[in-house]
Amino acid sequence: MKSVKTMRSTEDGRRSVQASGRSRWFSSMVLPVLVMFALIFAAFNLRISFNQKAEQANRDIARVRSKIHQLEREIANLKNRKEELSSWPKIREKIVRYRLGLRAANPDQVFRIEVPSEHKVAGKASRETVHLPQRTASIGF
Repeated sequence: MKSVKTMRSTEDGRRSVQASGRSRWFSSMVLPVLVMFALIFAAFNLRISFNQKAEQANRDIARVRSKIHQLEREIANLKNRKEELSSWPKIREKIVRYRLGLRAANPDQVFRIEVPSEHKVAGKASRETVHLPQRTASIGF
């Protein structure tokens, strides 16, 4: 028997009502629940990822702080060592040990430079070289 309004048989109408009832139930109940589970799953994954990154950053910070502390101790030790080595008793000990007292220079260490006449001081008209007396010094310990 065909319906006058739709021009379909009653059997076709029943099938379409049953199919649409199933799709309505799926779209009204299952689909929102699946979307909610997907959102909760995504939120948990983001939280786990964030926690992992935060823990890694904390470990890196601890490593860097330890390295900074170690370098600061090393710098302090080097400053103390520098002060110790630059103290007068240490310097005096090295002078005595290696006989580093003041003495005259070796002849091959002395160089004389002639200054051209146009660059000489105005009061000196002659080209004579001025011979200064040699000075020597010694230190006794």
